Amino acid sequence: MCRSSACAENWAMPATLSKPFAALATASRSKFMWPKRMLWQIFPSTLLVMLLALAAVTVMAGTLFERFYRQDIYGSLQQRAWVLENRMTLATDEKTVDPLCKQLSIKSGSRITVIHSSGRVLGDSLEDPTKMANHADRPEVRLALAGKVGKAEHFSQTLREEMLYVAVPLQSDGKVVGVVRVAQSLGDLHHTLRTIYLRLFALALITAGLSALVSLLLARHFTLPLEVMREGLKRFAAGQLDHKIPLPETVELADVTRGMNEMAGQLRERIRTVEQQRNEQQAVLTSMREGVLALDAEDRILFLNESARRQLHIDLALGAGRTLQEAVRNTEVQRLATATLQEHRDGEGEIVIRDGEQDRCLQIHTTALKSAENKVIGALLVLNDITRLRQLETVRRDFVANVSHELKTPITSVKGYVETLLDGGMHEPADLQRFLEIIGRQANRLSAIIDDLLLLSRLEENSKRVAFEKENRSIKETLETAAELCEMLARNKSIALEIQCDEALNAFFNPTLLEQAVTNLVNNAIRYSKPSTSVQIGAEATAEGVVIRVRDQGAGISREHLPRLFERFYRVDKARSREMGGTGLGLSIVKHIMQVHRGRVEVESELGKGSVFELHLPKS
Repeated sequence: MCRSSACAENWAMPATLSKPFAALATASRSKFMWPKRMLWQIFPSTLLVMLLALAAVTVMAGTLFERFYRQDIYGSLQQRAWVLENRMTLATDEKTVDPLCKQLSIKSGSRITVIHSSGRVLGDSLEDPTKMANHADRPEVRLALAGKVGKAEHFSQTLREEMLYVAVPLQSDGKVVGVVRVAQSLGDLHHTLRTIYLRLFALALITAGLSALVSLLLARHFTLPLEVMREGLKRFAAGQLDHKIPLPETVELADVTRGMNEMAGQLRERIRTVEQQRNEQQAVLTSMREGVLALDAEDRILFLNESARRQLHIDLALGAGRTLQEAVRNTEVQRLATATLQEHRDGEGEIVIRDGEQDRCLQIHTTALKSAENKVIGALLVLNDITRLRQLETVRRDFVANVSHELKTPITSVKGYVETLLDGGMHEPADLQRFLEIIGRQANRLSAIIDDLLLLSRLEENSKRVAFEKENRSIKETLETAAELCEMLARNKSIALEIQCDEALNAFFNPTLLEQAVTNLVNNAIRYSKPSTSVQIGAEATAEGVVIRVRDQGAGISREHLPRLFERFYRVDKARSREMGGTGLGLSIVKHIMQVHRGRVEVESELGKGSVFELHLPKS
């Protein structure tokens, strides 16, 4: 066998292995150590201290009581012994000693024994002295024969039980001639002590129960404020930062609680500030007409407002958290975002997205998102819907081209006929008259175009600055006036003008402007209607105000022309419109007149079935 030290060296675990296992053991112990409530940590220790103190007091009380009771018994026996010693001194005959012992024992209730100096028993209250052994060797007897008070506890061979003895010397002429011994059974003492101990034990149990209750109340008194603080912290964690934890009576806990309440108040104010700032930012971003879309460094959507979602047609289910490629199916948007994320530079571009039946043009600006450390953490895309701007640019170009064309046509015609006259046409009376009539018609057309342009300009300027004066006038009177102005044109095509309007129908409007709008509509209806048909002019009251309708039985208008029908110089059939003498501004004037009245104009038309134009006037 190897020595113990050698075996330890051979079987000891290496330090490199023991440390991980020790850590694992510690982790295992900590893993299975469940947290205990403070009440059950304070209560058992407090109760144990009280029980130990109670046990010590009970044992000490029992010991002191037993000692006191024994001393009391010894004192009582000693007094009895001295009394008996005086009585026994008077007795000179040894034969009278035993009867006297038995007689006095009845009165005293104790065992009385008188012993000669030689140890011979002279009298005993319970036994025949002649049958009793010599008592000279008894310890209490030896002390008494020595002139002292003897006390002893030992087993009585005569009575076969434990006894408590007190012996006093019996003297005659100054000499010890014998011993008077008084005894009492220890059974009485043990019975009394047993009763006392039982009472002490019962009292100890009651005291232990009270101690347990006091310990529990004491522990509860200490832990209750902590539980209140715990519940308060739970409410803080749940977001109820307006809650106030009641202050406990303990100064230290009150300071901690006060600090918690102050911390919750400060946290509440900070959260409110953050929420207010977030709500303000959210409100600003939500109300923006521009679309805003934020990406992180991994091309995932961090935020997008409603405008961006609507402009890019992003599904709600593919919002924040998804990649840009998943949410937006447009390569140009992805290219601009990728360039900003990779190259850390701003970008700009335009895309066209199909929105229902029309195309929408979006202008995109991209910029890098940077942190406080100037590190690129993502990209920001701002989208502007410039569809209206592009449409206005198209309208402007068309307007310039149309105005140039409409003005150039009569000017070219006038110039051509003037040059013809200058080249000798004035010498031909027939040609001179015809050329001058043509020049007059072209001049009138040029004047009409200029007048309509000036009217449009005046309508636009006044609708933005000062409203036209409005009067409460009869609608039927205005319709009849417009019909009279177009009666000659209608008679030339055998077209009947039918007016359907209640005499009492009134509205607030500018008579001159509304008459101009109705005249333009009736004039167009007559021009584009077939001969020998009718044009219906009617008006009726609605919940919103008054509606004026002009219905014709012409060729109708194709659906693709309706959105641009009220643009300046827009013509469905340009050649036919010029032949009929129109300037191309009539319907645009109607639209602007209705805008001045805060109303609107609508049209319904179908090829081969005619058209219906409606003027909607508000109530006031």
